[in-house]
Amino acid sequence: ALPIWHRHRDARISALARELIDMNRQSPQAWCALGNCFSLQRDRSNALKCFDRAIKLDPGFVYAYTLCGHERFSEEDWDRAQTYYRKAILLDSRHYNAW
Repeated sequence: ALPIWHRHRDARISALARELIDMNRQSPQAWCALGNCFSLQRDRSNALKCFDRAIKLDPGFVYAYTLCGHERFSEEDWDRAQTYYRKAILLDSRHYNAW
């Protein structure tokens, strides 16, 4: 089964993000879930803010760098996308989403 982002389940992702933020505002996973909500709405600016917040909360959270890379790639900002992907791979060389 595809993850809820890939199935464009806006309401489900929104509910999950709200629940995660309510449980722990200091959770990088919660901010990535919220960022995915904005990403689905094509609100790249707010998505990137959420992913950057996740990185600030946990500089070793590889997935947040990958999500930033995806957003930058979608904006055709190749250099910044590559920077984020490289950082993710530097943190975890087996993180296939960044490859």
